[in-house]
Amino acid sequence: MIKKISLGFLTALLLAFMMGAQALAAQGEVQFSDPQTSVGQEFEITAKMTCGGVLIGDGELTLNYDPAYLEFVEGTGSKDESEGSVTLFNAGTGTETELDYTITFKALQQGETVVEVVDSEAYLWNNATLHLTLGTSTVTIGEGDGTEAGGTPTAKGDGPEVTIDGVKYNIVNEIPPVIIPQGFTVVSASFEGENVNALQQDSSGQQAFCVTDGKEAKLFLYSGEDGKFTPLELVQISEKTYIILLRDDGGAEVPKGFKEATLTYNDHEFPVWQNPEQEDFYLVYALNSSGEKAMYLYDKQDETYQRYNPDLLSKKPAAQKASKRSGFVGTLLDFIENHLKPFLIAIGALLLLLLIWALVLKRKVHNREVEIDDLYDELDGRKAGKAAGPRGSVTDDFSGVLPYDDDLFGEEAFDAYNNTFEFDDDDFINDYTGTLPVKLTDTLAKHKPLEANRAPARKAKKPQVKPLSNPKFHVDEDDTFKLDFIDFDE
Repeated sequence: MIKKISLGFLTALLLAFMMGAQALAAQGEVQFSDPQTSVGQEFEITAKMTCGGVLIGDGELTLNYDPAYLEFVEGTGSKDESEGSVTLFNAGTGTETELDYTITFKALQQGETVVEVVDSEAYLWNNATLHLTLGTSTVTIGEGDGTEAGGTPTAKGDGPEVTIDGVKYNIVNEIPPVIIPQGFTVVSASFEGENVNALQQDSSGQQAFCVTDGKEAKLFLYSGEDGKFTPLELVQISEKTYIILLRDDGGAEVPKGFKEATLTYNDHEFPVWQNPEQEDFYLVYALNSSGEKAMYLYDKQDETYQRYNPDLLSKKPAAQKASKRSGFVGTLLDFIENHLKPFLIAIGALLLLLLIWALVLKRKVHNREVEIDDLYDELDGRKAGKAAGPRGSVTDDFSGVLPYDDDLFGEEAFDAYNNTFEFDDDDFINDYTGTLPVKLTDTLAKHKPLEANRAPARKAKKPQVKPLSNPKFHVDEDDTFKLDFIDFDE
């Protein structure tokens, strides 16, 4: 009996212990982070639900926040959103002993605010209710730089309303520092009779206004002369220099041959001028950091900008430069430089013609030489065939008496000479036998029958031959008579 009572007591005690353990396991806690941020920035608050190492099921948290300081963006399992309140939900898979939550807010104004849990409901994996100790998150918001997360500038439009490119904006007087370009300062200006804040370039005095459409702040250059606005799009060239793209206000000097096109930069359109022969290059009109308006060359492929030099894209840059040469030589050199390509083509064509002419001339000279060689060969053959003829004896008979030249006393030369001067051999012999040596006289008399061998000559008047008054001859040391010259006109 005592044993039965002891067993029942121990069983009751064990059940009480198990129930206590279960009660301890049903206690949990929610812990929050305390972030620091600045006005205009998005930030996250993290929350963690724990239950002492027991498997957790799911949990739901309802949070309250101050909408004057914070704007809800998103959260884990968010639902039932309303201004200043949001409900988050998360569930485990049977292996987790804690649940994580993330809430994203946007800071609206400087100060300190609290995010707290006003209601909760949680369960363990075995469906037991989880009792939670609720925490809070303290958010510290510092002075902002006027930009949203990701760099989008924000500002309050408290100035006059303006319409730019069909969109309505309001001028911003409290210009966020982060939006002020390099080289610009905030100044007071008048717009449509109202005093507003504006930006002014220190180097040129060009003014710009900060405007907003209620979502983001933007900058526009303003022309007081015509009241036009131009998007202020700044392109950083180097650490200290930049250009601001402009729309043509009549000051753009566009070279001949360039065609107008459109460049889209940050959703804004600007006029550009394209070189048809180099389609990757454009000319843009811009205001530089020195306050000068000029044309800049934009390389579409490399996405670079360079101040435009008129000779940079010109096919004939030398023609655009003032020549310092003078005189005919200078003019000729300038012409060659300005027309170098056509000049080289002309020189090449001339050299080609000279080469062709030289080849043709060489061929002609070769053919002529061949003809002359053939002619000499034919003459030599004729002389060899007539070596035993009557005229060959003249050479033999006069050997040692007169100097004999083949070319001078050849057959053709002799005929030509004889046909020119017609006289009777008898007359010649009779007239000169008294003055010539006996050897020469006999020789001439022996060749008198030559007349019968010659072809009949045309009748011509016989020249009047006079006796030599002073014959030109001499006698060598070996008593050989030599005739120097006979002048038939004497």
